[in-house]
Amino acid sequence: MRRPAGRRTRLEEPDVQSGFWQGLAKAMKILLRITVVLGTCFLLYQLYWLMVYSEFFRIERVEIYGCKQCTPEGIQARLPWKEGDSLWTINLKKSVECVLAEPWVKRVTVRRVLPRRVEIHLTERTPIAAIPDDQGSRYFGLDERGVVLPVVAVVRGAPHLLNRDSSPRLPIITGLSPSEVQPGNQIAEEKISPVIELISVLGQSQPTLAAVLFEFNISTPDSIVGYPSIRVKKVFFGAENFPQRVSRLAEVWKYLDREGMHGESIDLQFDDQGVVFSPSQTQVPDRVQQDDAGHLLQTDGGRNG
Repeated sequence: MRRPAGRRTRLEEPDVQSGFWQGLAKAMKILLRITVVLGTCFLLYQLYWLMVYSEFFRIERVEIYGCKQCTPEGIQARLPWKEGDSLWTINLKKSVECVLAEPWVKRVTVRRVLPRRVEIHLTERTPIAAIPDDQGSRYFGLDERGVVLPVVAVVRGAPHLLNRDSSPRLPIITGLSPSEVQPGNQIAEEKISPVIELISVLGQSQPTLAAVLFEFNISTPDSIVGYPSIRVKKVFFGAENFPQRVSRLAEVWKYLDREGMHGESIDLQFDDQGVVFSPSQTQVPDRVQQDDAGHLLQTDGGRNG
């Protein structure tokens, strides 16, 4: 009998030699990758050692720019590193935070300068007013953001307040509690911003009056009380609309100068007039008003106005 026709199957032996070479090639690739990784790690370690331990990158000089009220020595003492440390191990962010802890410093940048130098550029806060301590023997500074600055001056006799650079006398702000008058403390905006605005308006629009008004009391929220050195003892500014009220004060002041008058106080809390209280006329004040053209009108003892 004939065998039925069907597909023939050929059995082949595996190519042992080809499999060996394939495995060897794979092993060589793995070994090469390991060698590259180890070589890279070694080079990185050498670079790290060079940057951290080499004398070439040791900090030799720290240059600090912008110091007026604070000192370079005081700023450098706040840094979390010192000369001789590696330039690459210093933490720039931490360095900035440490310098900003100095109340005088408003802004600061810290940068590495290859190969062995660090530069620090800072901007100091500028005092626009002074605040006496609870003993009245020292004055702290106050900047435009309401930040209390370290001692600006110590009182010896006449209360003339000067910065280190002999800038003009600063106006004095009173009416704050001792707990608020601490260097580095920022006084609540709603409490300090009105008097800061008033001082700014006076300085920009009426510098002559600004020089006369030496003190501002803010203990009463409804009105800032200014104390001039001549003409009157007090000026009541209210708590808002300072550009208009400063302009009105300038007109009243011109009237007092022209007439040679002295008064107890000037009340500017009204919208369209300044009321002058005279020592001999404390019950019926003189009212200095403006007409439609902006000219001042005085009514005799308030009887006509």
